[in-house]
Amino acid sequence: MSYMLLPLRYRNALKLLACLCLVGAYPVAHGQATAVASTFYTCLRDSYQSDGSVLDSLMSGYEATLVELELLEGTAPADYRGLLQRIASGQRIEAAMPFRFRDRLRALPVDSTAWRACQLALERFRSDNPEAMLTRFLDRRDVLVTEGIRADLQASSLLDILGEAAFEHPFYRLQTYYLIDLQAGSAALPDLLPETVSGQAARYASRGANILRLYLNERTQTIVEDQLVSPERLAERVHRHAREFGREALYVVELELDVKYRQYVYLKDRIARAVNEVRDEYSRRVFGKTLTEASEAEKLLLENRFPIRVVLP
Repeated sequence: MSYMLLPLRYRNALKLLACLCLVGAYPVAHGQATAVASTFYTCLRDSYQSDGSVLDSLMSGYEATLVELELLEGTAPADYRGLLQRIASGQRIEAAMPFRFRDRLRALPVDSTAWRACQLALERFRSDNPEAMLTRFLDRRDVLVTEGIRADLQASSLLDILGEAAFEHPFYRLQTYYLIDLQAGSAALPDLLPETVSGQAARYASRGANILRLYLNERTQTIVEDQLVSPERLAERVHRHAREFGREALYVVELELDVKYRQYVYLKDRIARAVNEVRDEYSRRVFGKTLTEASEAEKLLLENRFPIRVVLP
């Protein structure tokens, strides 16, 4: 029987089988990891009706619009990396675009079973190849999206992973389209979280749970919740509080009558060091760099997300 005469579900199954076979055969260890992205893009593309031609049409039309508006210099990999660099620099691209890519993408008819199977194959690859460029890209992108990082800082973070060769593949070119949408604060991106604490943390904050109360006695001992804590234990408590409440975190220090001001300053410095450790941890996870390596814009975001607010009652 001719391939085109097979029912659609059987054709999709054959494509997925081919995808899985190709994934296993790709010579990741031989320096061709970027080619794996093409395999998965083909799998995802073919999950759309008309054998993916509707997705091809959407992408080529969007690309042509970017070129026509001189937002994209050409269609070469270097041009796409240049577009990502422009987004990273803070240049607004979305204002000139007549439509949002993801709105059009979500309107395309897709075989949800085939799509999920592609995602499953992708997750299997990520699990088996943690050091592959595709895995590192997706891990970084997932964190950036979950944390609600704005478009320019996402682009800057992804530039550390994606070299020019990566943009030979539509899989990575798509990311620039999503970032252009994100610049507009698109309502079509409901999976992006706002840069605030979680709803649960906000509810706790309304009841004062965002306040970590510390008591400093004249012997320079710190008491938290009626317990004497060591410097190491204090750092752990501040770490946990900063992570849980983010920008809502507040540290209230009560002083015994004879405590000297320099002792209070010393305690503030210890709290500040602990919060900076949380900032550093977050920076490594989200931006792939230490706190000291972060750009001024990234440091500002970190300071806003994890403020050091130490006050007296």
